[in-house]
Amino acid sequence: MEKFGEKYTKDNPDAFGSAECVYLLSYATIMLQTAIHNPQAQKLK
Repeated sequence: MEKFGEKYTKDNPDAFGSAECVYLLSYATIMLQTAIHNPQAQKLK
């Protein structure tokens, strides 16, 4: 994921402020998608 952030930032320098920002947003997206689509994830009460 860190390498993805570095590569994305290199290829798209104006999209985000830093590779760390890309990393955090990507990781958060994966976690949210997993929580939404995983039937074994606990439902919020």
